[in-house]
This record gives sequence, structure tokens and C-alpha cells, in this order.
Amino acid sequence: MACMRMIWTAVLSATIAMSLPALASGQTDVRALQDVLHGKQMGLRSYSADAVAQYKWANGGLATGPVALHGLEAFITDSVTLKKGKIVLQGNRVTLVRNGTNMAAAGLSPMRLDVDLQGADPAVVIPQLQTALFFTHLQDAIAGLPNLVSHMLPAQVEKNQQTESPTCDCYHIFKDGNWIEIAKSVSKYTNPVILATADPTYSKDASDAKISGTVSLVIHVSEKGRVDEVWLLRALGLGLDENAANAVRQYVFRPAQLDGKPVEAELTVGVNFQIY
Repeated sequence: MACMRMIWTAVLSATIAMSLPALASGQTDVRALQDVLHGKQMGLRSYSADAVAQYKWANGGLATGPVALHGLEAFITDSVTLKKGKIVLQGNRVTLVRNGTNMAAAGLSPMRLDVDLQGADPAVVIPQLQTALFFTHLQDAIAGLPNLVSHMLPAQVEKNQQTESPTCDCYHIFKDGNWIEIAKSVSKYTNPVILATADPTYSKDASDAKISGTVSLVIHVSEKGRVDEVWLLRALGLGLDENAANAVRQYVFRPAQLDGKPVEAELTVGVNFQIY
């Protein structure tokens, strides 16, 4: 646990004050982009917490590839390179959380952003790339969260590591094309029930650092009882977040029921990692 405390102390030591740095006119090479972004914590528009986030430049804009693990994430750029028709940003991601009245970062993990130019001129793409990849302000990142998780993210980090209480004692289900709140007192609603689980695996980095703890996730359970979407609520980093999500995606549920019919639902799950 000493190693985990050391990591948390390091990443929580600074308040997040995200603001998009300016890219001066005429700077159209990857070195200029690297100089502007290096070391800054920038909120990802894709809400990706994947180790590798895939993008394509198409029709004059940036298209996001499939995202396996979502989260309110900031990317910290180490390097920007151009090779074989791709712009690659190498760095780390952190999950954005509340630390009292401020914002902080937790769960440091390596991350790479791959932008496939698909034949586009790098000199045209590069000046547009930072605003296409990153939010201008932290408030924009929070405002853009989908209804599935907007009432829960960013999570709150206190001494007991508890998440912020929801605004009402409700379940969240998907009905008539929208996520709605159903009070837990409604007798005709039943939450999803786990029928089968899968064990998570330790990453080598986390095992070497002897990190223990719980990764908290918000999952979307379909009408067929399958996990369709996973959001990171509380992170540990060093590969454990991704491994927790990989395990949870294999869970099978009896779906939520409303008035006797299966409905899509939101559920919060914790995946525990413990070194004995």
C-alpha cells in the first residue's frame, strides 16, 4: 500500500486548471505541436481511457474509433511524431476527479493517440488537431458527459475514497430513447442481477508496484443482459483499469425489468485487486 499512497500523492499534488494552449499561426509541424502540448493535462474529447485511442482524419475533421473503456480523462503529452501517414501522440492519461472543491488527477497510465491521416496533408491537419482532440476548458469536458454518467462524474476523492452521492435515490434506465431516473421505491422495477462473472488479471506494472485497491466502473447493461458500455468512475492506473473493464465486459446479467419487461440499465460495479 505504500507504493499506492506514493502514486496518489504525486498525482493529487496539483489542481487541474485545463485551458487549451494557443498554437501560433504558421506552426504546421509535429515539433511545434509537441512544444505547445508537452506536459500539459488536456481533456480528451473522445472520453477514451484506452491504452491506445484510434482516430481518423476524414472529410476535413477528426473521427474517433471504437472506445472500449470510457472516462473523464486528461492526456499528458510527452512526444508527437509523424510516421507512415500517422500522427502519434505518446504520453499518459489520468482520470479527473474532485478533490474537495478543486479538481485533481488520479490513476496514471501510459496512453497513445494514433491519428491516421488517410492521405491528408499534415500541414493542414496539425493546426486543427489540438482543438479536435482536446476540450478547451474543463467545464466543457464535464458539460459534454452523456446522461448515463453525468450525475456520477467526476467522482469525488475524499479520505474514505467514496464517490459523490447521486442527486436522488434512483436507478437509471434507458426508455423511449432517453436515460431516465426511476426512484428505488418503485416496486415494479428490478435492478440487473449478475449471473456470471470473470476474474480480472493483474498488470505486471501494478504487480511490481504492489498496488491494491478497487477500480469502480459504471456499466450499461443491455436488454439482453450484456455489458455494452463501460465508464471509469474511480481509477488505480498502471493497467488495472483496463483489466477491470475487460473482466466486467464478460459479465452476464439477468436484465433490469420495468413493468415486467426487460430494459437497458446503468449499474455501478467495483473490481477489487488485492496482493496478499
